[in-house]
Amino acid sequence: MPGVFTSTEFYQSRAIPRKSVERILGQLRESAIIRVLSEKEGRKPAMYIFPRLLAITEEGRL
Repeated sequence: MPGVFTSTEFYQSRAIPRKSVERILGQLRESAIIRVLSEKEGRKPAMYIFPRLLAITEEGRL
């Protein structure tokens, strides 16, 4: 689904340290650019969503 990703996918697709990825994800959450779809549970990574991107792709609007 476009606009939905896990923290692991984000980390693996970037050539930056994991701690930096955690900081970036935190800043994106605080800025309301991404939203937590499901929290991390044990070994299962957190899942995030870009709500604005999802609205564009599913509804054809901003």
